[in-house]
Amino acid sequence: MFKRLFSLFSFVVPLALLGVTAAADVDQISVKPKLSEETAAVGDSIEFRIGLPGVSGRVAAPQLEVDGLQCYGPQISNNFTYDSASGARSEATLVYTIQPERAGTFTIPAQRFRAGDKMIVTQQVVLKVQDEQSNPNGKGGLDPKGTVEIVLPKKTAYIGEVLPVEIHMYVDSAVRWALAAPPTLDGEGFTKSKLSNGQKGVVERNGREYDEVIFRATITPIKAGVVRIGPSEIDYQAQIPRAQPKRHRNPFDPFFGDDFFNDPFGAFTQVENKKAVTEGVQLTVKSLPTQGRPANFSGAVGQFAFSGEGSPNRVKMGDPVTMKLKVGGSGNFDRVNAPVLTDADGWRSYPATSNFKPDDEFGSHGIKTFEVAVIPETKKTQMPVFEFSYFDPVMEKYETASSGHIPLEVEGKIVPPPTPANVVHAQPTGATPAPAPVPHPEVNDIHGIAYDFGKVRSFQPLYLQRGFLAAQAVPALLLGGSIIGRFRKPRVDKSQSIAWKKERSAQLSKMRKESDPTAFYGSAARALQIEAALVSGQNPDSIDSATVCRVLEADEESAATIENVFQVRGEALYAGRGGNHEGIPDTTRRRIIATIENLGS
Repeated sequence: MFKRLFSLFSFVVPLALLGVTAAADVDQISVKPKLSEETAAVGDSIEFRIGLPGVSGRVAAPQLEVDGLQCYGPQISNNFTYDSASGARSEATLVYTIQPERAGTFTIPAQRFRAGDKMIVTQQVVLKVQDEQSNPNGKGGLDPKGTVEIVLPKKTAYIGEVLPVEIHMYVDSAVRWALAAPPTLDGEGFTKSKLSNGQKGVVERNGREYDEVIFRATITPIKAGVVRIGPSEIDYQAQIPRAQPKRHRNPFDPFFGDDFFNDPFGAFTQVENKKAVTEGVQLTVKSLPTQGRPANFSGAVGQFAFSGEGSPNRVKMGDPVTMKLKVGGSGNFDRVNAPVLTDADGWRSYPATSNFKPDDEFGSHGIKTFEVAVIPETKKTQMPVFEFSYFDPVMEKYETASSGHIPLEVEGKIVPPPTPANVVHAQPTGATPAPAPVPHPEVNDIHGIAYDFGKVRSFQPLYLQRGFLAAQAVPALLLGGSIIGRFRKPRVDKSQSIAWKKERSAQLSKMRKESDPTAFYGSAARALQIEAALVSGQNPDSIDSATVCRVLEADEESAATIENVFQVRGEALYAGRGGNHEGIPDTTRRRIIATIENLGS
């Protein structure tokens, strides 16, 4: 018996001494955990973090069990850093998710567990939980699971006024989530632009952190009255913690054989589809005033600046001046039409072209440029003046801006048509002017009768004598030649005529195949100019539509076709629009080609 006791004592004592020695080799560290919120509401999700500096080995993380709190996790992360001064450093972090089930004050007890070669001892932490009914949206007035707000810069606007609108989404930072679809923005009585991509950030409201996403757009009211902007809803997916299965574990089983470590990414969470909704906000919309509305107001609403310039500042009579008119600022640029010519007398203008360069993604800020070709038809000393009218919603009144007076010099003279008062009938070329009558001397004496008759002369009248008739034949021939030359069509140089005919054939051939309206009407106008040049001998470049109609003796239908061809060609040259034609109908193509060929035959 004594021998047995001695043998057992000799076995247990060394084993105990070995345990004491091993325990002495383990460092014990006291750690203070942190709660993401010290005060929460029932149903909130709170993070409970335990930081473990200097830990790089395995962590035997404990399970939290507190009556009245659902505890999930932990999720373990390891962070390694290195610098030349202190060398390599490691830190492990345990993150638990806690959801209160009822109101009250809860104490998370101290935890003791092994991490690497260290023994970790945590301090206890107190969590206060409010009743869900007393604060249904948690701290800050927001639902921690997802809240949507619509933000407008003001509550009153005018019809046509462009307003920026923002949709804010807030989700508790303790919840892992992701957007499933972009937000919607419903409602009637306004138009809206495309929503921008969400801009993400983190905000703090009354002591709680939220993930914030902001979507931006613009709206434009189209009717007066009270308009509701919204509702709006956003679909998202949230990673919701689920209950951890409880199991009785053999104390000799390895800790890392647990299910959590076999599936460390989401073992205690499940993905759920969520929807955040807001009913929207109200906007009072006023009609544009009728009093003081300019005649040329096109519906532009905003704050704009208008300027104009022209080039060149010296032109010949009949040459175009290009006016560049700029409207910049903010507003509904889709209703900004071309400025209006204040006094069109003595100007021939063509349709304006426009180009818009936005300064934002919604097109509510930028510069819209118009180019207008105008041709002076009388002597001008200033370029044409244009005006632009708009309604300023800030000043609440109509404004009219002018391009100003810009100097212009027009060279060349305008030949007025002859009037009956100043018509002079010219003598035929080569005709001998009639001699002025010679006054007879006044008879102031009586002469005696002369009986010496001398040579006997004929009494035949002078205009019947042969010599007089022969003398008058020369001026008659000259007069006839002048008349014939006046009405005879000028002869075109043979080589020039051949070249023009080849060019006319080439233009007609091009017209049969051309699909571009600008090029087609350019070829048609050139072919008509050449037809008139072959008849009149003039330079084709100086022939206009009126000359073509007169020289080719066009009937009413052909004259209308000719005027249309030159008008479209002019718009293509000076307005850059090609006459606003989209394609060339086959009937139009055949009609124009047939007109040119018939006039040329």
